[in-house]
Amino acid sequence: GYANRQLVELVQNSADALTGVRGRISIILTDKYLYCADNGNPIIPEGVNSLMRSHLSTKSGTNVIGRFGLGFKAVLAVTDSPEFFSRSGSFVFDRVRSENRIRERVPDAPRFPVLRLPEAVDPVAHSDGDANLRGLMSWATNIVRLPLKSDYDDRLSDQIRDFKPQCLFFMQDVERLTLADYAAGEKQQDFTLRQIDGDEWRLNDGESSSKWRFFTREHELSTKAQDDYQTELEDGDKVRISWAVPLERIRVLEQAGASGYFWAFFPTESSSLVSGILNTHWKTNEDRQNLLPGDYNDELILEAAKLVAECLPKLWDKADPSRHLDVLPRLSEAVDARYAEMLRNEIFRLLYGEQVIPDQSGTLCGFDELQYPPSKVTDDANRSKLEPAALKWQSYKKRPIEWVHHSTHTSRTRWSTVDRLCDPQGRSRTREGGKGAPRSSFAEWLEALAEGKSGADAVEASKVSIQTAALIPEDIRRYEDLGKIVLTQDSSWVSLDSDKVFLPGGVDVDKSEVAEFTLVHPDLSSDEETVAALKELRIQEVSAEIQFRELCKKARRWDDSDWNENGEIFWELSRLADQDRVTEIAWEELDNPYSSDYYFNLKVRTLSSNWQPFDAVLLPGSIVPDNCSRDADVAVDMKFHARDKGIFEWFGVEEKPCRIFIPKDSVYRSYFNFCKREYQKYCQSMGHSTPRYDKLAFLNRDDDPEGTGPLEVLRHLSNEGRARYTDLALRLDDTYEKWTIHHRSVDYPAKKFESPSVLQ
Repeated sequence: GYANRQLVELVQNSADALTGVRGRISIILTDKYLYCADNGNPIIPEGVNSLMRSHLSTKSGTNVIGRFGLGFKAVLAVTDSPEFFSRSGSFVFDRVRSENRIRERVPDAPRFPVLRLPEAVDPVAHSDGDANLRGLMSWATNIVRLPLKSDYDDRLSDQIRDFKPQCLFFMQDVERLTLADYAAGEKQQDFTLRQIDGDEWRLNDGESSSKWRFFTREHELSTKAQDDYQTELEDGDKVRISWAVPLERIRVLEQAGASGYFWAFFPTESSSLVSGILNTHWKTNEDRQNLLPGDYNDELILEAAKLVAECLPKLWDKADPSRHLDVLPRLSEAVDARYAEMLRNEIFRLLYGEQVIPDQSGTLCGFDELQYPPSKVTDDANRSKLEPAALKWQSYKKRPIEWVHHSTHTSRTRWSTVDRLCDPQGRSRTREGGKGAPRSSFAEWLEALAEGKSGADAVEASKVSIQTAALIPEDIRRYEDLGKIVLTQDSSWVSLDSDKVFLPGGVDVDKSEVAEFTLVHPDLSSDEETVAALKELRIQEVSAEIQFRELCKKARRWDDSDWNENGEIFWELSRLADQDRVTEIAWEELDNPYSSDYYFNLKVRTLSSNWQPFDAVLLPGSIVPDNCSRDADVAVDMKFHARDKGIFEWFGVEEKPCRIFIPKDSVYRSYFNFCKREYQKYCQSMGHSTPRYDKLAFLNRDDDPEGTGPLEVLRHLSNEGRARYTDLALRLDDTYEKWTIHHRSVDYPAKKFESPSVLQ
């Protein structure tokens, strides 16, 4: 188990020599020797005695690096003659000399221990011809020199290259540790650890430096744990647990194996899931690489969890208020070791409800003190798409404080941690079936910016809310209620409804009696970025078409007095809009021929200056004159309507009867109802059941019900005008074409009826 721990064991022994003496350690590897020097306390006879035997180390207790005296035996893998030079005395061991001396007494001995028969030597004599040894003797108190075996391999170079400078946290009397691999031609490395302030330290690895926090906790072992340890304790049955946490380069250090592991003063191969180094005198297997199960380690794991939970808030950083969350355990995986999973579960159990999640000011709060963004802002599938919206939301300086800090959802790992902190079992919402952090709706998230705001603050809040909403991708926001985030000209809050909310337009029309428009606040409409956002959200200017549509909605229920008052505005707006759109808008908003409340309320001005329904008027010509000599209430005032000929043509306003779209004629409804009733009677007379009224239709006329018209005008013409109109209508073939009624789904017999022109 010690085959590749020569460097670690030498450094451990030198570190013990420096206890209480702030000093240095130097490691040098050449083609012939490995040196380890320190300027600590010189070796004592008891130390020599422990080297000559096993399990007799002078080190005791659970808070020192080593105790058993076995570690030094690891050097025998690379040397047959370890040499010790100390200011209290120097001695060497030698495999060949040991074998010879033992054979003198026991000729048939099966084995010949190397570290049993030391020989006192003159250090000066041994330094002759060795410049490295002489140089070390100029400052060192203790020097170990290992003459390397002829079959020595590269294991020592590998150990130097892979040596972790973080070991200095657990050897804080070591002021400087130097590693020089002259055998491999590598440059010298100098490791230093300096305390900056309190528990903050700076570690220099020779090429770069990093800031760390170092926390410790004393634990008095229970009787059950002591029994499992099975070794006599001499320091009050107490164990010191340490946690060294990097404040930067966390992921880099983890990938290098210098963070995220359990350490027993030097790295083990057991991952802890927690960033940083959790160090104590764990009970390990012989090579100190893996933690052994048992009551002793179980108890220390629970204490280590307490240390992490208690010290986590101390890792808070103003520049990145969620940085401390990065050190917490990641999601569990099937490969996790028992103690890593045990530690993880205990940490999150202890942190549940504690003040460790930052609000918008960065202050740490309990999970139930905060509000959380919509789930799509934080989930893996949409986080990147919604990041621009999240950044805009958080840019508002007067945003509400009680929302979780945006730095928590900059990565999947951080948000998974927040989810686990909000669950009593510390489970992830997505991976482990936990409840996770509660989520707000998009409406709540956006409205929160404006809550309680007034005056200039309300304007600014509305701007940010609208711009944030516009940054939500259209494929997401189309299914979401974005809330009441638009400040209107009367300082009320309304939703983003493109049918009701508009930007001010440039149409110069007196709108005093026109439909009531909801216009955005002038400070919003004057802000270029906000206007662009509103247009992205389909909020448009109050164009002539929009005004005309809104007016049509209102005109649907106008009476004669309303038309007298607003008719001119109605037609003026229609002329300002695109003429093709005007006819479509008028049809959509004013007409629904199949509804029970059918009433197509479109009126035109006549020569009598009255307003009449479109199907009760004629253009001046062959039937009605343009001089008001008669039928002035039927003749269209073409001076006023000179620009409306296109609309008149679409709606069938003509000078004489012609083939028109019958449903626009008010007579059609009474005709249709008459035919339906007669058809029901007909079916009953034929022995059929009474057909459903709503299933009856005119055969081949459902999509194109055209006939001679308009017919309503006959009710308004004078006798002379009616005679002229009738004469012209009777000359048209369409007047005599019969209409056939049938049932849409059941095979009832069809029946023909005289056309509306004849029957009415």
